[in-house]
Amino acid sequence: MAIREFLRLGEAFSDLAAWRGLQKYEDFLAPTGAVKVAEVRDRVVLYLPAREGSEGGLYLKVFRKRGANRPWLQLLRGEQPHSLAEHETRRLEWLEAAGFLCPRVVAWGARMKGWSEVDSFLLTSELVGMQALDEWLLDETPDHSKRVLKRSLLLAAARTLANLHRSGFDHTHPYLRHFFVPRNTGDLPPEAIPVAVIDVHTARIGRAVSRGNRERALAEIFLSSLKVPLSQSDRVAFLREYLDGEIDQAFLGGLLRRFRQKLRRHPNRYRWAKERVSALPFPSAFRKLAEDR
Repeated sequence: MAIREFLRLGEAFSDLAAWRGLQKYEDFLAPTGAVKVAEVRDRVVLYLPAREGSEGGLYLKVFRKRGANRPWLQLLRGEQPHSLAEHETRRLEWLEAAGFLCPRVVAWGARMKGWSEVDSFLLTSELVGMQALDEWLLDETPDHSKRVLKRSLLLAAARTLANLHRSGFDHTHPYLRHFFVPRNTGDLPPEAIPVAVIDVHTARIGRAVSRGNRERALAEIFLSSLKVPLSQSDRVAFLREYLDGEIDQAFLGGLLRRFRQKLRRHPNRYRWAKERVSALPFPSAFRKLAEDR
């Protein structure tokens, strides 16, 4: 069966990427001067530094596992089989059209063999002046203004996640590192802090996000919060903001069940999380905090 190749260039391509000599499909898979940022099981993320005089660089995500698009699952959802790069492109375009802040698509491409993806890539612009929320939270400076700002950024991320869910956008991996916040908020009031969303290649869009998927999303947030110096009070504040001020005990119970299920399902991968949870006042004190104003 022949391999079909797709290459789509966005409106910003000529300004941001053409100068690097990116013309053929193969050029995008290993561009000259790219720096590896992250590598996960089926994909690698590279950063292409900005050229002199340019405001920001580019991020390149390469999906390199055959069949990573899981075509049979796409068919069960009533979708025409497509690559992960195209899937994420559609989600980013949806977010932008809905008024959410996210990276801008510069180009994407894919090679397909029948319904199955061979590999694909997505090139997006850098979120200039912003950084991952978890990176910001790693700063443990014992300064009151920093602590206040940390809480404001957490609440801004909680509102963004709540708004995504109200809009029917289900980010299946809403870790803290997938929310970007300003490096410098200046004089912005807390409610005006912008939050960008990234890494949406597995996100789903529908009329509504189910309660079970919302519980799963908050369990993912809780898991990622164990990697940064947050207090239980910070975690409860995030949950309360997400729930619009009222802690739903049934929802909290579902969240904790989802979290425990995830740890049991992947005991080796999340051994570090079990160790950190054992050092927390959890779960009884966490529930008590949820009940206390």
